[in-house]
Amino acid sequence: MSIEKQTKPYEFLARFNDQGIQGMHIQNIEKVFDTVTGEIISIKQLQAQSVEEASEEYNAILSSINTAIQTENTSLKEEKSDQEIETVEEENPETTTDVSE
Repeated sequence: MSIEKQTKPYEFLARFNDQGIQGMHIQNIEKVFDTVTGEIISIKQLQAQSVEEASEEYNAILSSINTAIQTENTSLKEEKSDQEIETVEEENPETTTDVSE
């Protein structure tokens, strides 16, 4: 019997509001198993760590996730703004100018 302990990322948690990301955490899972039989002896979720405390190996992943979230947040804000403009035009059709003439 040969026992090995493995720690891998399990979950990424991000809190954000209208101003952007307010906090990010990573939660790892620790697995102990027999390398010969593959039998899992134990699995447990470890306590979440803030990004600042997390291992350097996750920084590139977190940077990519942060960029994706910020991009999506900006896109949603633009979409909401466009919808608000359409709603105002629908509510006040007399204020809409036809520029095709």
